[in-house]
Amino acid sequence: MGVEERARVGLVRLADVVPCEQQYARNGAPVSVSDNMLCASHKPDYGASNICPSDTGGILVLPGAPTSGDPAEGQAPWRLMGLVSFGYEQGECDPALYTVYTHVAHFKDWIEGLMR
Repeated sequence: MGVEERARVGLVRLADVVPCEQQYARNGAPVSVSDNMLCASHKPDYGASNICPSDTGGILVLPGAPTSGDPAEGQAPWRLMGLVSFGYEQGECDPALYTVYTHVAHFKDWIEGLMR
């Protein structure tokens, strides 16, 4: 029988580049976070989470804005902000650790060009 996999879900807070780079350097992994990247960590003030900074391939999304003032019409689709680029080694699920994401909006034109 295979191992059941579950999506990891939680809220994150975006961080400034400097503390993100400093944390990686303190942990023996000096990195440079470019303008094409986002840095975020778990936001524990808003309930339970099972996200882990080592989960490469994960996504960072924002809920869409309401489509109108009518709640019956709901919200626009979720908006992709980032894809996990790198984090800490497996087993490091400390919510205070930063995860670095590729900033997808910076590649939107390139992605759409490939889809044509």
